[in-house]
Amino acid sequence: MRAIGVLEPGGPQLSALRLSRALRGHGIETKIVAGDASPAGLDLARAHGFEVEHFSEVRNLQWEPCAAFAEWLAERVARADLVHGHMFGAWWAAARAAAAGVPVVASEHNALCWPRTPYDDDATKKRGVRTARCEGFGKGGEGALDLGRAVIELADSTDAAPAKARYSYELTDPLKEKIRKIATTVYGAKDVAFTGPGEKDLKRVAELGGGALPVCMAKTQMSLSHDAALRNRPTGFILPVRGFVASLGAGFVVALCGEIQRMPGLGKTPAFHNIDIDEHGNTVGLF
Repeated sequence: MRAIGVLEPGGPQLSALRLSRALRGHGIETKIVAGDASPAGLDLARAHGFEVEHFSEVRNLQWEPCAAFAEWLAERVARADLVHGHMFGAWWAAARAAAAGVPVVASEHNALCWPRTPYDDDATKKRGVRTARCEGFGKGGEGALDLGRAVIELADSTDAAPAKARYSYELTDPLKEKIRKIATTVYGAKDVAFTGPGEKDLKRVAELGGGALPVCMAKTQMSLSHDAALRNRPTGFILPVRGFVASLGAGFVVALCGEIQRMPGLGKTPAFHNIDIDEHGNTVGLF
């Protein structure tokens, strides 16, 4: 995950985009988000093959800390193996947003004290944030080598000693809490709405002893939300859960989200057994 304080046409941003694209050759896939972003900056990212979600239009996140940005970023880095923050506002937020044990790299293309007073940030020191100066604008590719090496070395160290698996929920969590954690940390939902039939199903699942089972979320494949029309990375929506089905033999509980319909059960005799061609050459048995 790469968080850029301000995404706009510029040498450092271009270096970060080119680096992200080049890392694909090393098997490292990068998700990019931004604090501030201009339309031209978003177009620049698209030209390099990246759709960038951004926090705001203008917050001065090049050198300003913002707690709201850190909170917004936390949902997006929840599954990251490595987090890179470029510009102070981004790596300040990344140091707070990344899960414990996830490496954080910080980079700047100006002196760390420019244009304000020097930064002495306890959160970044405690996290052991690694910094790298990016001078791609003034020195070309050579100026971005330190940043590239830092990212590759940390990625390699993560592969050599992978972090302990982090799960969205604990099996001991109540079913409602399991679903709420999935919805808010994986899908980007604000909250979950359980309808009347869903509440009745939950009671039945508990009676059958399924409360400690993992959850299978049944929803549209067209969106991270329940709504197929909400594309890309929607946030702030309410995920409706209308019902539950206990698959006790398989060992999980199915949560039915939105208007999703489960695949119907099929009979043991396929329809083609009844299809034939009569003596006149007509197909029969279709219906």
